[in-house]
Amino acid sequence: QLKINKDTASDTASLLFQDGFSGRAEMGLAGDDDFHVKVSSDGAAWKESIVANKVTGKVSFPQNTFTENMIFNLLKDAGRFAGSPEPTGIAVGAFTSPAYLNVYNGTTFLGHAKFIHNNTDYGGSAGNLDPHIKDLIIALKSSTGSRRNGPEFWAMKVTQGTNSSAPITIGGVTRYLSWTNRGAPLWPYSSWGMHVKALTNSILINDISTVDLYVNGVLQTSDVVLSAADGWKQVIYVGVQDASAHYEYNVSMHQVFMEKSTEMLVALPFIFPAQLAPQPGKLIGRVGSLEACR
Repeated sequence: QLKINKDTASDTASLLFQDGFSGRAEMGLAGDDDFHVKVSSDGAAWKESIVANKVTGKVSFPQNTFTENMIFNLLKDAGRFAGSPEPTGIAVGAFTSPAYLNVYNGTTFLGHAKFIHNNTDYGGSAGNLDPHIKDLIIALKSSTGSRRNGPEFWAMKVTQGTNSSAPITIGGVTRYLSWTNRGAPLWPYSSWGMHVKALTNSILINDISTVDLYVNGVLQTSDVVLSAADGWKQVIYVGVQDASAHYEYNVSMHQVFMEKSTEMLVALPFIFPAQLAPQPGKLIGRVGSLEACR
């Protein structure tokens, strides 16, 4: 056994491989207690190739984007909230409340505003974006062209009802369950994603034991409270329950709790029948369905 010990988690315990005494590859505990493998072409600029999470044991590949490129949306409306099946064209019509989400505690779903293809904000002529929609597009898209054009979608406004079932109290604030997903057959390792934004008060994203909770690509270890000041956040639940113990359905794949009459926005939900590997700084935007391609 070769034992390389470090004093604290923020220190480094690693093996360094060099070329002419200039670093080219390193593996070990570099600055935290996850296991890292990274490479360099000059000994100065480094890129991480592999990271093994110390808690979950999962391996991520920070330089790869294969997860985003291969996923498809099993929601028939592709999370565009414009009817099922998903519209086959760029444009969408009126808002359509999703049948795959069941309201709870008297909560209501309404259309808030939509992303406008060829919008005026970024050089088009079809009209200005709602400020909340514009904030979401800025988070998702980096260029003027990609912010101007693309398939239209609605953001859904969720208003918490006044009933008091399924309460949860965190930090002295009691919130109530807003909705559940449909109790349909579900894969044990499937992944749910959506973008959320609090409009009033705050919302609580529940970290449940049968899933891994990621917010903006970062694995969470406890419940997450989001206020209006936090803006849009991508929430992804990744199923981790062993298949032999899974009920083959899960009406609590995602759990959002709010105070009575609190308002929030939801946009671009998706469900994928396998485990995703979210990565910090790499948000997943629109995920097309299979329906529009048939």
